[in-house]
Amino acid sequence: MNDWGSYNLPAPRRGYRYYRDDNGDIIMAAIGTGIIGLILGSQLGR
Repeated sequence: MNDWGSYNLPAPRRGYRYYRDDNGDIIMAAIGTGIIGLILGSQLGR
């Protein structure tokens, strides 16, 4: 998910990236390990 700015989200932490799952939730996870750093529910409206 590269349009995190349109959701008013801060830039992902270094080494992390935002992903969207099949339920519409946004997850920030480490690129190398997949460790989840943050889960945002689908309340973001998209």
